[in-house]
Amino acid sequence: MMMNASVITALAALAGAAIGGLTSVFASWMTQHAQARAQRLAQDKLRRQELYKEFIEVASKCYIDALQHDKADIPALVELYVR
Repeated sequence: MMMNASVITALAALAGAAIGGLTSVFASWMTQHAQARAQRLAQDKLRRQELYKEFIEVASKCYIDALQHDKADIPALVELYVR
């Protein structure tokens, strides 16, 4: 059974449109995925920077306290360890 040339052309056009549509959807998904990942990484970096800042502040207070007193400030050291 031989297919008509117009049927073959229509099927080729339909297949091309389907492939083009799927490619567009995939590219869009990849772009959104990359943007979401970049945003997560930026937020994680900011969170780590804030945590490091807090750690330095508490460590500085512990160091100053150690220079001024003979006894360790246990609650401050625990807070430092928690961070």
